[in-house]
Amino acid sequence: MKKILYYPLLVCALAAGFSSCSKEDDEVTVVANMGQTQLSYSADGVWTQVATNQSFMVNNLLFNHEGEIAAWGLTWKGFTPARGNADFDASTVTNWTSHQFEIPSLGGMSGIGTPYIVGYWDTQENETTPAAVRSCRVSYRKTETSPALPFRPQSVNVELTYYVLDIILHGNAFSRAFIDGDWLKLTAHGVKADGSETATDFYLADYRGEKPEVTFSWTPFDLSGLGEINELYFTMSSSDSGQWGMNTPSFFAIDRLSVIAVLPD
Repeated sequence: MKKILYYPLLVCALAAGFSSCSKEDDEVTVVANMGQTQLSYSADGVWTQVATNQSFMVNNLLFNHEGEIAAWGLTWKGFTPARGNADFDASTVTNWTSHQFEIPSLGGMSGIGTPYIVGYWDTQENETTPAAVRSCRVSYRKTETSPALPFRPQSVNVELTYYVLDIILHGNAFSRAFIDGDWLKLTAHGVKADGSETATDFYLADYRGEKPEVTFSWTPFDLSGLGEINELYFTMSSSDSGQWGMNTPSFFAIDRLSVIAVLPD
């Protein structure tokens, strides 16, 4: 028996989810809907805990986050909640590095001004980086500190951030504008119980065809091929890469990650 659960409160997600299941149920479908969470945001629409090493949970899905205020300003990686700004005007921006969280949709899938999640992948990661310390990780848990439980990812909606979109269209001192043959790829990895991995790709920008394709609105990314896993994580790659790795900024936006959680006995 399967159930689709939408939990109204972040803190009550566990109680609401498990209390609604009978003993015969062995799985539930969980949707991480940022529009139904109770998080606080700054006047700029950024999660107020962005400068802390505090991960956050949405409907029993734990999203990794690391952040701090360094001598040169805010540094962070992993996932950060953000809230759309209906009054944001991209045409007036002269310095996109200070606008890392805005997206063309101006909000999550719940509408303009609603929350979503921005991912920032650590470009220093490579094939030898242990999955347990990669930046953009997601797991399914009873609580934030309890062990990860098995789940089967179904889909997530993805979108470029305005900052990356501007780079793709116009370039800057570090990254060139895209030309024919260029691409920007988001890869979802699944880590199985035995440590083996599966992966699937989504092109956030693809200039290899007759007409450039750019993901500037919420678009489904099918994750069902990953199978049953204990952890999900994301990496990125770009045709604009050099000696130090990817030149294209490694930001992406997600909302409404859907998984089938396999509940313990």
